[in-house]
Amino acid sequence: MAKVVLTYFPLKARLGVIVLLLEDQQIPYEFDPVERAKWPEMKQKGLEDGTLPFGQVPQLKDGDLYLVQSLAILRYLARKHGLYGKDTVDAAKCDMYAEGITDLRNDAMKLFYSDLPKAIEDIKATTFPKHGAYFEGILNRGGTDYLVGNTVTFADYMLVDLLENLTEVAPEILEPFPLLKAYYNRFQARPHLVAYRASGRELPSWYSWKKSQAAS
Repeated sequence: MAKVVLTYFPLKARLGVIVLLLEDQQIPYEFDPVERAKWPEMKQKGLEDGTLPFGQVPQLKDGDLYLVQSLAILRYLARKHGLYGKDTVDAAKCDMYAEGITDLRNDAMKLFYSDLPKAIEDIKATTFPKHGAYFEGILNRGGTDYLVGNTVTFADYMLVDLLENLTEVAPEILEPFPLLKAYYNRFQARPHLVAYRASGRELPSWYSWKKSQAAS
């Protein structure tokens, strides 16, 4: 299988969920990190030749195909590798949960552009209790190990990636939600993901990068 190429800054951020899917599914890929000093030139070239139509990364290259926008990339990989459910009903549920996960991400991530300690308290006190209850209910009603049916879908990778980011800043937020906590822990124990984290190839999170910048 030919390798896809991922281009992004050397951070998880918007790339994290894509790498999570590729690593867990053992889909070959290469990572082409963006050097910040070269980014303006790369951006302008991509705008001109259409490989970066919105002047943004991450970018996926698969043969002659260039894709940007992280959710478009994720959905493309899901369709290509059978991670979109078994039928159109499952696919619709995947899309529905993806929208709900995006709502949580937007509510949580916008807080990080304000005072960080206050943002973390807001996530613990209001943002996550509301959204965590939604996903606890979804898992309870579904009765399986996944959001949709009996197999992993791209929506699972979206949720797990976001939970990784949020539990890094507030480890206790899953405690009121036993099904969601067990779901997250099962994913963390998946063999290919364990191996990836032990490999030394894992990119830093946005939060760890922000802390390192504050300390320097």
